[in-house]
Amino acid sequence: MGLGTTHIVGAGLAGQACALMLAEAGYQPVLWGTPDAAPARAIALSQPSVDCLTGLAVAVPDGGRIDHIHVSRHGAFGHTQLSASALGHAQFGRVVRNDELAAALASAVAAAAIDCRPQSVERLDIGAGLVAAGQHHAGPVVLTAPVPGLLAQAGIGQQKRVLNDRLWVGVMRGRLDGHAYERFTDSGPLAVLPLGSERVSVVWQCAGAVTPARINAAMGRRVVLGAIEHQACVPAMAAWADSLARPGLAVAGNASQLLHPVAGQGFNLILRQLSVLAALGFDNLEQWQQHSDSARQPWLATTLTLAQLFQPSWPAQGLALASVAALPGVAGRFAERFMEGS
Repeated sequence: MGLGTTHIVGAGLAGQACALMLAEAGYQPVLWGTPDAAPARAIALSQPSVDCLTGLAVAVPDGGRIDHIHVSRHGAFGHTQLSASALGHAQFGRVVRNDELAAALASAVAAAAIDCRPQSVERLDIGAGLVAAGQHHAGPVVLTAPVPGLLAQAGIGQQKRVLNDRLWVGVMRGRLDGHAYERFTDSGPLAVLPLGSERVSVVWQCAGAVTPARINAAMGRRVVLGAIEHQACVPAMAAWADSLARPGLAVAGNASQLLHPVAGQGFNLILRQLSVLAALGFDNLEQWQQHSDSARQPWLATTLTLAQLFQPSWPAQGLALASVAALPGVAGRFAERFMEGS
């Protein structure tokens, strides 16, 4: 006998993963909304996230594995190199394209025969369900997308902080073979991650036109990149909900927190939140909120701290990087926060 109908608002990566987890737990999930076209940029998955998705019958793309993380300053003191094997891991994780992961999740949702409905949700009926297409639908609700107005209907506020108004994100030709780079430059942080298939993901806080020559000059001799295959500019910001639960309502995914793409990998935390929700169920939302808050608060603090550390004007960058390199315990926590956000 099933556990009843649940409604998931938001059909993106988090919503689809939530539907698969709830179905596996014995619920009958209804997935509301239409997935946005997933951008051809990258998402870094920690190894526990890869294992979680694989357990849900999601064919996670191979992407590019991360065995080593290099953090350095352009033309100045300070460098750290972290090795997964030295810290007791087979690998830190892997980097995959958003659009490929979205396609894999959609295939798993279709194979599981999840009830998907493209209609938009008009309002929440706290403790009783939701209203869509003019009709009421009973059952607990998981809000995974920051749909305008729905958080306010639940009496939940949202905090926002703009970290930078311009991040350049792109997919380029290049080969890194298990190495990820985080580079302090005069204009801001530059991240270069392996995507596999002789492609890399690049995220750079900078102004002006971005070209392969400009990126290669900022990276020095460490990396030589080729043509740009995809590029876009996105704002760097942090946003988070003041509360994660109301009677019959769980707030997760990007509705819970949306964080700086350089300093944190939000999808890893989202998967952890959702797996705990599926295990505890909707009769224990207060306990779930306590667990989720205990995970996201240090993660949010780390994100904001790293966002400050990554700014070119911060005076102690070199000392901070030297400390990470010199102290194994600090190096281990830095690597965990880099990939997992915990």
